[in-house]
Amino acid sequence: WTVDSHDWAEEMNGVTITKDYLVSRVLSEASSGGIILMHIGGYETVNALPEIIEGLITDGYKLVKVNDML
Repeated sequence: WTVDSHDWAEEMNGVTITKDYLVSRVLSEASSGGIILMHIGGYETVNALPEIIEGLITDGYKLVKVNDML
């Protein structure tokens, strides 16, 4: 992966991992050809994912399966 969303943590370095944190981190760290690491059961993953997807598409990214990238 190229971006660790940190969705697996409740807090990191004294910062609470909220939905807004995840959205901001992923959108600011995304890059062409990048892979975003997210986890099933992450504390705020389900809440953040719709906004992340919308933001990535708005920024011109295309979402594909990993197999389609390789």
